[in-house]
Amino acid sequence: MNNAIFNDNCNNSTGLEGYFKTHINVVFRIVLIASALLLTAPETYTNLIGVAAAVIILVMNRIKWKRERHTAS
Repeated sequence: MNNAIFNDNCNNSTGLEGYFKTHINVVFRIVLIASALLLTAPETYTNLIGVAAAVIILVMNRIKWKRERHTAS
């Protein structure tokens, strides 16, 4: 339960702030906020969908960050 609350807060803050290692576009921010809302539901399927969506967005953001860092040097 505590882990779901942490993930919810992390996704929500990342979605609202629009930054995690690098800037996040509006569509990805909406998906992160939706995944945070899915994590608050007590059902297993909604939790799995919420975690999967957040992981996909954050991995894509990390790849973007690595590309930006590589081209800057």
